[in-house]
Formats: sequence, structure tokens, C-alpha cells
Amino acid sequence: MVYKWALQIPNLSPELTRRAYLYLPACYDEQPDARFPVMYMFDGHNVFFDEDATYGQSWGMADYMDKTDTPLIIAAVECNPVGNNRLVEYCPFTCEDPNLGRIRGRGRATMEWFIRDFKPMIDANLRTLPDRANTLIAGSSMGGLMSLYAATAFNDVFGRAACLSPSLWLAPAKARRFIRQAEISPDTLIYMDYGGEEMANHASNLSALTTCSSALLQKGVSGDPTCVNAYEALKMATVGGAKAQGREAEIGQIGEGFDADLILIDTDSPVLRPVYDPVSTTAYSATGRDVCLTMVQGRILYENGCFTTIDVEQAIREVEEYAVPIVRG
Repeated sequence: MVYKWALQIPNLSPELTRRAYLYLPACYDEQPDARFPVMYMFDGHNVFFDEDATYGQSWGMADYMDKTDTPLIIAAVECNPVGNNRLVEYCPFTCEDPNLGRIRGRGRATMEWFIRDFKPMIDANLRTLPDRANTLIAGSSMGGLMSLYAATAFNDVFGRAACLSPSLWLAPAKARRFIRQAEISPDTLIYMDYGGEEMANHASNLSALTTCSSALLQKGVSGDPTCVNAYEALKMATVGGAKAQGREAEIGQIGEGFDADLILIDTDSPVLRPVYDPVSTTAYSATGRDVCLTMVQGRILYENGCFTTIDVEQAIREVEEYAVPIVRG
């Protein structure tokens, strides 16, 4: 059963009334003495009903939960659909995007509302298991990024997270930073994934996922996000990335018989100096902005700020037409 009601979030947008959704499993009424874990979800309008979903197709979570007979409560809240407000509310940091401009993220304020107002309301009115081991959070795209942020920055509240296609591309260095700064309990469970086409078409996703997941793994095992050394991190992003695509005989390293896929990094950038070790600089400090040449199968596609095979202005227009509505939800 899914219940729907209206609420406001005063510390984010007091003038906006948005929808909230609550799913109760069938066994909730059948087991009056039982208590249940709770999963909190972003973009609540996309979770249950096609008629509410941004693009007319929801996740169908209620049907799935009923079919699998999963004893779990789901509480979800609609995003702010006005302008770029979804992006702002679901971004945990301030950053710059070439298409969207400066984003002054209010992700922390969003999570503070979840923790201070929404979760206590759910726990007070339902038979929940309120401890961190039974408190989950989930979302996709910007909601996936926020789920990762919640599970790391507020690990004392959320012990489980599902981060589907998390928007790590937005500011991968800052995502790595909040992971490294977080105090994460070793029993934390975080699930992250991307679709096959999504991963294959956006190399930045693979790089960001590799570096963030390696930091998470080491953080959880040892408490030290740097114990994967730079050489291991670079191998994960290259050879490991090739294996993840099933193409380890074609790409992932420079050698005879392999595709000439490579990048050159400009280490003269002030943010990369001094260079004591090129591998450490690449793994821990370099970003996409430091790439000065990109070669794919021996063909130069980008060199010193110029793309050799595409009309940049047309590409920007197409990206804005396609991606901006998705980001806004």
C-alpha cells in the first residue's frame, strides 16, 4: 500500500508544497508486533506511480516490493522541480559546470531536514527499526550522488545506501574528498552501479566510479582512504576498467597489439606542481581539465583545448537539450 500526502521543507523552499510517499508492506498489518527497516528515497515522484513520474515511467517500487514480499518501509519525497532547484538541493557541494554554471549546492541542508524532521516523523508514527543498520537511503543520478553523500557524511544515521548512476561526473574530486574526510563504519553497505551503455559512452563515469569506490573500500576496511597506493589506483582505472568492459585484450594499457587509446596530462598546471611522482600526481591530483591530448585508436580527438572531430557549439546545444531536463528531474 502506498500513501501520498503533501508537505513543505521550510529550510529549503518554504513556499513550495511537494508530494511525499509512504509504502507499507502487506505484512505490516499482518504482524502488528513487528518493526521494520526503512529506506528513504530521493525523487519520490519517480518511485511508485507512472502518472507522477517526470518522464511517464516510474520505478514501480510498490509492485516490486509486493512481488518479492520484502518487509521494508519506503519513505520518499518529491524533488523541487522549479528551474535548477533539484540540482541545487541534491548537490552536496558548490561547484562549476560548463553547461549549468555555478552550482551552490544545498545537499547538506537537504540531509539535515531528512534527519531532523522527516526521519523522526516516520519513526514516531510507524513501527520502525530506527537504528543505522536498518536505515537505508537510495536514489539515482543526482539522488544517487546524495545517497553516497548521506551514507558517508551522515554514517551514524544511514548504514545502507543504493547509489544508482550517481552523478559523480559533476565534481569527482569533491566527491572523493568527502569520502576521504568521512568517518565510515566498516559494517556500512554501499551499492553503486551504472548501466552498460552509460558506462561505455562516458569514460568520466568509469574513472570517477573507480576512484570513489576504491576510496570507499579502503576507508571501510582500514579507515585510511589512501592505503590503495597511486599505482594500484591507476591500474584499477586502466587495466581494471578494461576488464570491467571485457576488453582487456584490446585496451587498458600501452603495448603492441593494443588500441592506441591514451591521454596526455599537462603537469605544468600550478595545481599539479611540484611533481614528485607522475603516477601519484595523476591518481590523486589530476582532473579532466588537466588533459591536453586525447587519442582513440591512434586518432587525436582533442588537443590543447581544441576538438578535432566535432562541432563543439552543436554538441553543447545537444547536451543541453538532452541532459538538462534529466538533471532537473
